Amino acid sequence: MDKRVYFCAFFLMMVMAMPVMAQEDGYEWKLIKEKKGISVYASTTPGSDFTTYKATGVIDKPWEVLFEVLLDVPGYPFWMPGCRKASVVKMLEEPLIKGHFVIHLVWDAIWPVKNRDMVVLVESNHDWENDHVVVTLNDTDQFPVPVEQGLVRVQKFLVRFDFKYIDRTHTQVEFVNLVDPGGVVPPGIADIQTASVPYDTLKALGERAQDPKYFKQAMVDYF
Repeated sequence: MDKRVYFCAFFLMMVMAMPVMAQEDGYEWKLIKEKKGISVYASTTPGSDFTTYKATGVIDKPWEVLFEVLLDVPGYPFWMPGCRKASVVKMLEEPLIKGHFVIHLVWDAIWPVKNRDMVVLVESNHDWENDHVVVTLNDTDQFPVPVEQGLVRVQKFLVRFDFKYIDRTHTQVEFVNLVDPGGVVPPGIADIQTASVPYDTLKALGERAQDPKYFKQAMVDYF
């Protein structure tokens, strides 16, 4: 076969395959930002008018240290974008290292939108054989927590942290988030605040993980 014909045929097959790959599971990811090793994507959300965002990058810390940052719930306001208060509502499984508990979060919103709060179920799935950990945070109404005066409860909240081992000092991280703020906030207004969250989250997580206390705690829990 002529090389030019072969190349054109190969190129056509790749182009035809790309939409299938991009639309896997109903999401069609579009790259919207690349900065300092972090790639940010956006997609329409099946069954929702609100955008789902995803960020990927490599953080120069073991996944165990990053996981310890997520277990430190009262510390969320120091690194999680928009979070002003975080507390554990109920432990569902002991010890804490299992990563199965319910938390209450209070979120700052852009004026004149009222600040939000949410009750969130945290679940962690450890694949020890492959050094792969997935932590999900989902809104829940199974644990009654009163809405504080002046706040509006978030309608839908989904966050996923996916930690994959690269080597003992590097972790591949994927962060996915979807927020329906509830109330009368239209999707376009919500995007103004949520579009920056994926990049800011990965950047801040890496910075927060530099605190020696998380490495020390990981040594106690894992080694």
